[in-house]
Amino acid sequence: MSAEPTGEDPDEALVAAILEAEHEARLAELIRSPEQVEALIEQDALRLDFDLVLDLSGGLAALGSHDTAQLVAVSAFADGDVKIMAAGKLALGWIELSRGRHRKALEEVDGAVALANPDLDVVAEAAYLRGVILESRGKRAQAAAEYEKAIGWSRPRSAGQAALSLAEMLAEAGDDEQAVEVLGIAFESGVAHVVPQAALQLALIRDRLGDVEGSIPLYREAMESGVPSAAPRAAFHLGEILLGAGDVEGARDAFETAYATGDPEFTPKAAVNLGTIYMEAGRVREAYACFETATGSPDRNVAALGHCYVGVVLADTDAAAAERHLRAAMKQGDRQVKEMASNVLRQLRRR
Repeated sequence: MSAEPTGEDPDEALVAAILEAEHEARLAELIRSPEQVEALIEQDALRLDFDLVLDLSGGLAALGSHDTAQLVAVSAFADGDVKIMAAGKLALGWIELSRGRHRKALEEVDGAVALANPDLDVVAEAAYLRGVILESRGKRAQAAAEYEKAIGWSRPRSAGQAALSLAEMLAEAGDDEQAVEVLGIAFESGVAHVVPQAALQLALIRDRLGDVEGSIPLYREAMESGVPSAAPRAAFHLGEILLGAGDVEGARDAFETAYATGDPEFTPKAAVNLGTIYMEAGRVREAYACFETATGSPDRNVAALGHCYVGVVLADTDAAAAERHLRAAMKQGDRQVKEMASNVLRQLRRR
């Protein structure tokens, strides 16, 4: 599954790897700081290239900063370079897709190709984005064809991302063997934010098929990458495996990593498990902070667990607040959470 040797000078490869890592770190910083991006644009200090336009606008849009993402795209239009202008059109395609406007997104993709065809980067990225749009509309066969086109253009970034999407689609359809084969393309792309996602996907497949031991190093690789699209989920799943195996310290470290990412889905999920570990260790104040974080989860059941545990922590010091949280848990949670909250509430009333 590893890439074939390229004959590249080791020193040049090392420098390239360092530069790419620095680029990814800077990109992650900008995506988390839309105000900084807007300030750089206002100062005309945001030096755009083709990939940066796509990565930055896409990352911002994914986190809900649509206005800032659109500013990046508009800045690309003002660049004057046709290829960067085409990146701006593609960026608008991603933004429109994130808003659910599939037809408009496809129009932006077609506009990018018309503007810069036959540039390889533009054509390959257009095929990948077209695949994502089609998949989101439920047109899986057509989406797969577009992903295969993007892979065929052999542009590492586009091929790697298309391979990730195609492999995930195959795995969802139950074709794990083919999914694993396609993930090899993602690994071989060598792209810094693609390889950890490939490790995560392969770990999920192995985990699901019962090869838990085989999934652990892959989860760890994805977690340690720090890539936002892979690290939080990998850290959470690794924590669950280690906790189930009795490695409480290792689980705590993994959950702390997921918790620290601030990911909207996996930070609250990790917070529940981390809070229970802290409670058992007598670290009540830290446990309470975790449970309070969990109450803000978009997942109603995770939020309900957070409310339930907050109620448990407050039971001895603030009965009224504890009851409010327990009632919230009973309102939002599944049967198991409702029963747990109900039991705690009954105990509270007996005091």
